[in-house]
Amino acid sequence: MSDRIKGSRFFTRILVALTCGTMAFEMAGARQQSDTVIYPKNKQSAEQISKDQAECHIWSVNHTGVDPSSLLASAASVAVPAAPQANTGPDGTIIRGAAAGAAIGAITTDDSGKGAGRGAGAGTVVGLLKKSRDRREKQKEQDQYIQQVQQAQVQDQAAMAAKMERYNAGFSACLGARDYTVTIIGK
Repeated sequence: MSDRIKGSRFFTRILVALTCGTMAFEMAGARQQSDTVIYPKNKQSAEQISKDQAECHIWSVNHTGVDPSSLLASAASVAVPAAPQANTGPDGTIIRGAAAGAAIGAITTDDSGKGAGRGAGAGTVVGLLKKSRDRREKQKEQDQYIQQVQQAQVQDQAAMAAKMERYNAGFSACLGARDYTVTIIGK
């Protein structure tokens, strides 16, 4: 399989991992907003409920430092570690191995033609082995990179959940002081 195809598969895997992480952030934010149940204790009007919710949102943002709408925006711009560079062209490893083997074979044997041929064959095998090892190392680097991206996403999701919990606590306290019963579903 060519390095170019492998490189494009690697970046496709990265894109899928990032997309899934961003979608998880968006779903977490949407879940936090839709799972808040507010019940007016004193039969407040719909207009009063909306006014109180807006005022409590502003109060909670100011007192907790957490704005749910900015959390979603910042989730889309999560810092991603730099990707390892993919080698997209031939690197000459096999050819160098064959040339080195041919030169050594020609020098070390009485029949330089046969020695060069045998040396070139041995050098080709050595070059193939080195290229295979280099590919495995590059794949390992790419796998580690994907793991780093996924770990960063998990940490960012946990931080976002903690911030939303702080915001919800402030929002609930404010509405509670205004005679509402507030329930956050999923706690």
